[in-house]
Order: sequence, then structure tokens, then C-alpha cells
Amino acid sequence: MKLKNRDEKIDQAFEEFAKKAQILKVATRPIRIDRGAIMDLTNRLIRSLGQGYWGRNPDEPLQGLFIFEDKIVVRTVDDREVEVFVRCKSKDSEGWKFILGGGSGKTTISNKPAIIVFINGGNTPYQIVSDKARFMKEMIEILAHEITHQEDVFAPKFDPLKKRTTLPTQDELDDSYYNNPSEVRAHMRSIFEEVRGRLEKVFYPDFEVRTIMRQIDKYSPIWRDVSGYLRESNKRIILKGVAQALQDWIEEKYE
Repeated sequence: MKLKNRDEKIDQAFEEFAKKAQILKVATRPIRIDRGAIMDLTNRLIRSLGQGYWGRNPDEPLQGLFIFEDKIVVRTVDDREVEVFVRCKSKDSEGWKFILGGGSGKTTISNKPAIIVFINGGNTPYQIVSDKARFMKEMIEILAHEITHQEDVFAPKFDPLKKRTTLPTQDELDDSYYNNPSEVRAHMRSIFEEVRGRLEKVFYPDFEVRTIMRQIDKYSPIWRDVSGYLRESNKRIILKGVAQALQDWIEEKYE
């Protein structure tokens, strides 16, 4: 009996060690996401808009409408495949961006947990289909952020959309939101996607990561928006993780 208990304790210790190792790995660089799956989902959304969107005039704004619902398979940091529903709905805005933000919510019919993406209702289907590249870029950035939350099973969740149906204003988001471990890791991923997206347009193999990181304000509007709320320790975590991910990307691109 004692031997069994001893073996069980050893197994438990190994499990705890493995979990801590996974947590440490997650904290040092952006959580991996399947960009191909995100692009496939976004292309399905664009096709649905391009096919007349339920018979609507393609020049008519999307204001106040449910737009799209689909699902994507993601792999969590503890190596499990899970289905995540994505629901896109419009929100009235006069801004220039296609994507206004995201959060968590429920699917329309089955009431299952879902990622909610808010699309600028001032745009028309024609505008989105005509500027597919920009729409794709913005969708990748927001879904990379939200899917990171879904995959990051070790972090406590903080959801500013909980029990509400509208996006929070900037004033309603405080330091506790931006410094939550889950948000720190999600913003690390968003900032990396943003910087990589900009570098892909002008990339050459002699880029030095140190030079890029010294000019992070130039490459990442997201960093400019969130850095003022972050504790110094979390700034270092994000910058170190983005730098490591950029180095990995450069080496992979030119290996």
C-alpha cells in the first residue's frame, strides 16, 4: 500500500512538473495558432458576403445585423483539440476599420460558448469583398487574440464582455484588464501578428530583431495603445516574447 502511494506521489509530481514546464513555455513566446484555419474561416465569411448576403443589396451597410457563424478547431497549450465557435455581428460605427473588436458570447441558436467578432456596420459587403486583404489582416489580428484566450487553458480568464452585449469603451478597461496574464499573452500574439504583417510587405533577410524591437512603436499600433497600461514586468514579457517569435519566424523563413 505504501509503495502504491509512493508511486502515485511520484506520478503526481511528474504531472505537476510537466504542467509547470508547459506554463513556462507558454509565458516565453506567443502561443501558436493555426493561421491557415483562421484564413479559411475568413474566406468563408468573405464568400458569404460576396454571394449576395441573404439577397441583400451588396451596397447596403451591414448595420445592426447578424452576419456569420462558423467554427474552427484549435489546439490548446495542453495539446487538446477543441472546436471553437465564431460568431460575427455588426456594430454601428463611423470609423475606418473593418473589425471593431472581439470577446466572448454565445452562438445564435444552440447557445454554446463562442468568440464574438464585431464588424463595422458602416461597411457594405461590396467594400469588404473589394478590400479582401485588409479585411483578412484585421480578422487574423482579432482572431489570433481571441483564439489565444481559448488555447491558454492555464491562465485565469478576464472577460470585459461578460454579461453585456456591447463593446466596452476604453475608459471601462483599466490596468487590471491589460495586466491580466491571459490578456498579456493574447496581446503578445496580437502584437507579433501586427509586426509580422508589416514586415512581410518589406521583408529582407538582413532584418535585425533588435532594430525592429527598438522601433516597436512604429510597427505596432496595438503596442502603442496598450503599453501605457502595462506594468514594467509585463512590458518586458511581451517584448521578449515578440522578439523571440520574430527571430523564430525569420529563421524559419530563411532556413
